[in-house]
Amino acid sequence: MPAKRILRVVVGDRCSLCDVALHRLRTPQSVLGIRIAVETLDDADHRERYATRVPVLLDSAGRVLDEGRVSAAAAWVAATRVRLGRRPQRDSGT
Repeated sequence: MPAKRILRVVVGDRCSLCDVALHRLRTPQSVLGIRIAVETLDDADHRERYATRVPVLLDSAGRVLDEGRVSAAAAWVAATRVRLGRRPQRDSGT
């Protein structure tokens, strides 16, 4: 599967918002044929950048697609952008 079809999700330990985001990504993942790569805050760079922002949805280039409370609609938009290889409309400056 091409790298552009990978949606990276940075999650925190015992993060209920992260659990909800991952659940909301299941259907778009199977329908669109993308891969979800779950990354944790164990990585020092992730902890520094995203500790107060998890869950954070990133494309393969590391651009932020969404963060925090991820709605079902936002999950579909992020997954579709990854599937089509499109840049996000906004970037949080990471």
